[in-house]
Amino acid sequence: MQVLPAHGRIDAASAPLLDEQLQALHTAGVASIALDLTGVTYISSSGLRVLLLAQRRQLASGGRLCLRGVPERILQVLRVAGFDRVFEIEGARTQCGDAD
Repeated sequence: MQVLPAHGRIDAASAPLLDEQLQALHTAGVASIALDLTGVTYISSSGLRVLLLAQRRQLASGGRLCLRGVPERILQVLRVAGFDRVFEIEGARTQCGDAD
């Protein structure tokens, strides 16, 4: 599993860079990506869109995208958007795993 850390704000200004990084991993053939959100302080709809597109790419090729280290305020945004039912989110019952 490839871990990609994200930091600060994921918004209209920074989301394209995160999208490029996620696409590069996908293009390189990385089947499993753990997006580490520990350092993320804010996520906008642009950021949510990038996550959703990355999830679709990974699933379409038989891979997976897992969110790890999700701060409570970001988890609340994911829940409001219904993304907690769409994404594998590491927590008490789910672990992203470290090998693939």
